[in-house]
Amino acid sequence: MLFEGEKVYFCTARDKDFYAQLMRDGNVAVTGMNREYQMIRLRGKARRLDDQKLWIDRIFAENPSMNSVYPDDSRYVLEPFY
Repeated sequence: MLFEGEKVYFCTARDKDFYAQLMRDGNVAVTGMNREYQMIRLRGKARRLDDQKLWIDRIFAENPSMNSVYPDDSRYVLEPFY
């Protein structure tokens, strides 16, 4: 993920059910909790980003551990959203 201003950028693979759901209606929700049991819930409509390669590269720059899952150009099976 990548955070800029009030936007959360994320990606998913085009062959995943989650991708199909996003393309169908765009609704997304994320819930998290920290060690102090403080919770956050984000929900809204996801939108595809136009410059796919640019955003995937930016997301990977902020999350280098993703390189072990999607090395080199295999990362471009992912599609970025905000």
